[in-house]
Amino acid sequence: MQRCALLLLFIVFSCCAEDDIANLKQIIAARAKAAPFEAQIALGKVRVKAASDSEITLDAGAVQMNVPWARMSKLDLVRISREAAQQDTPRLTVAEYAVRNGAGEEVLEVLNVLARSSSAEAARARELRAEVLESIAAKKAAAAETARAKTMPPLPPLPPIVENIVKNHEGRKLPALPMIDAPVMYNTTKADEITSALQIFPQNNPWNEDISKLPVHKDSDKIIASMGGPSTRIGVNRDMSFVIVPPQQAKVPVRIVSYPRESDPGPYPVPDAAPIEGFPANANGMSLERYYETAIGDRHMIVLDPVNMKTYEFCNVHKREGRYEADVAACFDLTSNKTRPRNWTSADAAGLSIFPAIVRYDECERGMVEHALRVTARATCRGYIWPATHHSSKNTDPSLPMMGQRLRLKADVKIDHLPKHAKAVALALKKYGMIVADHGRDFYISTSADERLRGLEALKKLTGGDFEVVETTPETGGPRAPGAMPAQPAK
Repeated sequence: MQRCALLLLFIVFSCCAEDDIANLKQIIAARAKAAPFEAQIALGKVRVKAASDSEITLDAGAVQMNVPWARMSKLDLVRISREAAQQDTPRLTVAEYAVRNGAGEEVLEVLNVLARSSSAEAARARELRAEVLESIAAKKAAAAETARAKTMPPLPPLPPIVENIVKNHEGRKLPALPMIDAPVMYNTTKADEITSALQIFPQNNPWNEDISKLPVHKDSDKIIASMGGPSTRIGVNRDMSFVIVPPQQAKVPVRIVSYPRESDPGPYPVPDAAPIEGFPANANGMSLERYYETAIGDRHMIVLDPVNMKTYEFCNVHKREGRYEADVAACFDLTSNKTRPRNWTSADAAGLSIFPAIVRYDECERGMVEHALRVTARATCRGYIWPATHHSSKNTDPSLPMMGQRLRLKADVKIDHLPKHAKAVALALKKYGMIVADHGRDFYISTSADERLRGLEALKKLTGGDFEVVETTPETGGPRAPGAMPAQPAK
């Protein structure tokens, strides 16, 4: 009779696959007295005999049951995992299924036992334990963040998304600034990418000011005559070099020889291989070290830090026993219209920055130099015009140009026949003009010493008679007048 009851219950258990296993076990437990074997199963006194990807085989001695994993409740998985951990059975398989079905925290003690064992399952158990611990930590962090968020005031609504397009004063879209992790020489593709991404001085800075419509100076003819006259041909000094440095460039002392009181204090981010004026174009193949020993002229050195938007400029630079020395050191903030203090010089006699005036390869390749140029004159008048801050003359003849005097190429001068790079310069001379910045040959403009510049000699076809002196706008006039235009790049 008892055998029949046992067989009947087993048949019922096997035929009720669609019922929840927990409910089935409750039925078995209710009949524990009549069927003690099934009661053992319901009470958890059962062995795990085998486990596959689809089901688990439970063994209660005389009776075995194949139960699909999908029909195991979380509680069943936890209890069977604990039972299996005490037996020589596929313990890890059962624990892994428990973890995969959300019972990880509840079987952590089982995983601890397995992880400390000497069996082949130990390594995998440690991996599972790490997953469970990571999940527990994530849940705690999420709960803490939720609790913190409940105590914080609500955030204001986000502003509408606006495309962050930055344009320079010419309306040219500026590309992103490349990564700079080492010094970069000016005559390289990397330097082109860097300088192309910069708004050098604010949009309304004098170097970026459109002077094409400014009135002609009343003494224009006299000033042109004092600079050699209408027949004087324009000259090109392909002399200016510069080096670009990363923001973390180590700063070194530079001994200031002639103008320490008019110099910005150091140390300065000057790299070991910083070029001076004319290198390498005028070096005839010699090394930078040898060029330092033999170079003549003003020996300018220009260091550009584009991340911090600063330029460091020096004049008459020498390197003695591995240490730099110069006549003067001037630092310029390329995001500001602030000039040098009144009556202070710079690496130029006019107290101006040299870097924004340099004709560069990248802009000539684009077809338009986007700023005013630097020009020299043999003789100047005692005095200066803003943005110049310094003069170096005792001559009071008003027919001589002052430091800061501005000239432009006349609008009717034909330039279409010029080579590409020369035409790019001529376009700038019409729109932005050139500023008297230092003493030197009359009507000589400064360009980069970049060997990639081509055809600039064609500018010699222009003469003094092709230029006119303009009435320079004052510090608070023109584009700098209140409400005239924004000082910073357009977005």
